Order: sequence, then C-alpha cells, then structure tokens
Amino acid sequence: MKSLRLKAYPKVNITLKVLDFDKEARLHKIDSRMRLVVGSLFDTLSFEKSTDFSLSGFNFEIESNLIFKAYKLLKDTYDISPYKIGVIKNIPFGAGLGGGSVNAALTLLALNHIEGLNLEYETLLAHAKTLGMDICFFICVYTQNGKFPLSSLEDKEELFLSADASNFGEVIKPFYEPNFKVRIFTNDISCNTASVYKEFGKMQKETKTISLDVATNTSPFLLKHFSIPNDLQIPAFKLYPQLKEIKANLIKEYKDIYFSGSGGSFFTLEGIS
Repeated sequence: MKSLRLKAYPKVNITLKVLDFDKEARLHKIDSRMRLVVGSLFDTLSFEKSTDFSLSGFNFEIESNLIFKAYKLLKDTYDISPYKIGVIKNIPFGAGLGGGSVNAALTLLALNHIEGLNLEYETLLAHAKTLGMDICFFICVYTQNGKFPLSSLEDKEELFLSADASNFGEVIKPFYEPNFKVRIFTNDISCNTASVYKEFGKMQKETKTISLDVATNTSPFLLKHFSIPNDLQIPAFKLYPQLKEIKANLIKEYKDIYFSGSGGSFFTLEGIS
C-alpha cells in the first residue's frame, strides 16, 4: 500500500470536570466523557508516499502543525518514507472539537499502517501522549481500544464511540452505550485552550455540580443531570462574551445546548426522549 485517504471526525466533551493543577507537568488533571461524532463534519486526510515530504491545506508554519509533528516523530524513530499529505480542513480551529488532535492521531495510524510498522496499541498511545493528550482518545476510538490497526467506524452499531478520559486526558477507557446522534454548531470564535484553562485557574468555582458516577451512566443521563457539564464553559464565556449570546440564541431553537471542550462550539443530542 502506497496511499490512504481517511475521514477525521471531531469529538465533543459530554462532560468535562477540571481537577487539580499538576505543577510538575504544568497541566490540569481532568475527568471527561468524550464522544466521537461520526457525521457530516470531518476533515479529509490523504497520505501518499513521495520523494519529499509535503503538507498542504494549512496557512501557518509547518513546524507547529500536529500532522507534521506526528510524521516527524515516526520519521525520527523508525526512518519512514517521505509523504505527500493533503488535508481538506472543515473542523474549525479553536472549536473545542479536537480537530488538530484527530489529524495527528490519523497521521500516526495511517503511516503505521502504510509502512507496516505494526506498532502495538500501547506504543501508539505513548507516541500520542508526547504530541497531545486528546490524541489518545482518537487513537483509542479509531483502533477500538487496539482491536484494529485502523477502523473506518462505518459499522457504528458494534463499535464504541464514547470513552472516559482521566488523569491529563491520556488515560482512556472505552464506554459502550446505546447509539445517539450529536448535532454540532460551530461559529467564528476561535478559543485559546491555554487561556481558557488559565482563566479557570484564576476563578473560584461559580457553580457547584452534583456528583455523578460518570463511569456507569450514559451520556444523555449525564447531560441531563449535571447543571453545568463542562467546567470550562464559565471561563470561556468570560474571555469570549459573544459565546453567551450564541448559546442563548441556540437555546431558543434547540432548548438543550452544551459547550464542548475549551470552546467555542456547541452541540445538542438528537433522537433522545
């Protein structure tokens, strides 16, 4: 195999509880139920062996791109071939949907597959952690917890799309639940993740949420019973006050609207009684 074309789907955070700040790692610990949203919103990635490396589809420096970082990691570690990588980008930047993370995850998985590296699941997760904690979630779902080298996720009835993330987000446990649809609402506001977490650190808890067993309850149940499922909503709204108006307008039409990640996208569940 010399080439591969893949769909990179976004995630939403059904819940996101921000815990203690680890001074050594300089990261917050979290507990989060995450869900891959297989639908009409996705990036398209193409990988083709070439004589020189190239990456198209972006207008910023290549060195800061997670796709390039994932390729370079494998190149430096396993001396893989140069690749021509093309991206049709539809998932917005700074949207809380993990667009950069899923691109990196699929780069690791695609090149592992094409090159025949046959890396073990734990090795892929270890590589993912060095690039970004959210990447581990996408590695888990796209391989179905290491069951497949790479899944197309087309047969959703037998596959899991939800998982619980803990520690810094890199400890992933699959969560099997009845299928449901997620509708994502994007906008033009690009939120800076580091700034939102920093604002969270400066703020006192403004809303106390009830304690639920996230590990055993379904995603629709969690959204219904948490007063604010996402701890980053309040600091994000403070930094980007336009988000509050966007949510208010969405509530008028869809009633139950939720905030994903560090923003600024929203989502609702469909087909849930």
